[in-house]
Amino acid sequence: MVERWALRDTRPHGRGQRQDRTGTAAPADLRLRARRRRRQSARALAEGRLDPGEHGERLDAAYSAKTQGELADLPASGAAAVSAERSDGTPRPVRGVERVVDTPPASKNAFTVMSGADRTGAWVVPERFSAASVLGAVTLDLRETRFAARETTIRAHSLLGTVEVIVPDDVVVRVDGAGVMGGYWLDGDPPVMTDPDTPVVTVTGVSLLGSVWGVYKRRDHQKPKRKKWWKRGRKTIGN
Repeated sequence: MVERWALRDTRPHGRGQRQDRTGTAAPADLRLRARRRRRQSARALAEGRLDPGEHGERLDAAYSAKTQGELADLPASGAAAVSAERSDGTPRPVRGVERVVDTPPASKNAFTVMSGADRTGAWVVPERFSAASVLGAVTLDLRETRFAARETTIRAHSLLGTVEVIVPDDVVVRVDGAGVMGGYWLDGDPPVMTDPDTPVVTVTGVSLLGSVWGVYKRRDHQKPKRKKWWKRGRKTIGN
């Protein structure tokens, strides 16, 4: 009985086989793990965490892997495996939990009276931020920001003015304010898939005869590249 069971357990297509001492996985299990790695790589490419060259290298490695050990040697597509630069030396866009840093905040408030105030770029948002607009406009662009805490509260108030909070698709935003003869709302499509440690931004406050809103917008690297005007013209002439 023991010999028959050992023989069946070591057959290439046996149901009971998962991995032997040499690290060789069952074909079905190996294909499943390789497919999972390819999906992770494709998602990282779509999110801008991998460039096409790195994506191609990982696909080649996943397709050529013959053992579980070779798959385990492949770099993960999560935040921990992402380098600070692309292969061409340009900075790699940060996403999700990578945004939470141990750095002093760059600004704690934005107030305007009959004027405008903008906060854009790679600035550090504190755990609590205040914004107020009186007959003016405040724009808080969080697409390239870092956060001092995973959960951030923005208190946004407006009086005959506007406050706009722009967020990327890797940050969860919750708009929970009150509008008195004014508006308080959220525009755009929320992220479909988020990690458990994704930063959360809560926008709260009061809008009196004004408007406060959050809106999801693409980051620069996510926008489709527009063709040069002479290339578009050349195609039109050729047709």
